[in-house]
Amino acid sequence: MAGKTKANAWDVAEAFVSEHIDELRSAETSETIVELIRTSEVMKKAKGVWPKIIAELDKQLDIDFPAMRTREHNERVAHLESVTAGEPVLHLFTAGDAEANSFAICDSEGAVQWYSEFFESDRLSDEDPEASAAGQAVEKALYLARQVREKCHLDGLAVVVHHAHPEPHGLDAKARKASAGGVLVRFAHDSESNPAVEWCREPGYRSWREIKLQNLLATAIVAEPNPDSDSAAEEAVA
Repeated sequence: MAGKTKANAWDVAEAFVSEHIDELRSAETSETIVELIRTSEVMKKAKGVWPKIIAELDKQLDIDFPAMRTREHNERVAHLESVTAGEPVLHLFTAGDAEANSFAICDSEGAVQWYSEFFESDRLSDEDPEASAAGQAVEKALYLARQVREKCHLDGLAVVVHHAHPEPHGLDAKARKASAGGVLVRFAHDSESNPAVEWCREPGYRSWREIKLQNLLATAIVAEPNPDSDSAAEEAVA
């Protein structure tokens, strides 16, 4: 059975690339490719088809999708470094608790900005639920940062997301998604002084829609120059 599923995924991926070869060849960005994959619903046709599509893009069209995605991210990071240079940096403290099925996000002053049980759409990994919960909390912090950037009409926003778990799931992908949304992110492991940890166990909830996003931006901290760093990109996850 496993062999049949694997072969089917390869067949589906090969057929998808062949059928959309002109559209894929003319795609100028990785997001264009992702959108084509999404709208075609090819992912529903077989398990594990995504890595096979990536391989078929390289085989049939010489498209190195990971390299394309990384190049685009690095270009966005360089732009965001320019527009956020010298601007205050927003610090968000996050924690996710798989046992309590909850997450929390606090500002640099320790005030809780958003805490709740996870939503039905938040899927936690059975293999490492705590790392998965931490990753979901980071994702929500970056979503909140994007809301701040948009509401305050900023060209870009620099954010440090502090996470209580040492290795939250998917930080690289989250950094790429953040840069696409105009957010330059750096991650910092902070478990001992992270106020969000305790809020994961507090009763009730608070929606981010209850807060004034301009006030959250006001908690941003002016970054001190770092003579040992040539660029903020050295600290950003690429």
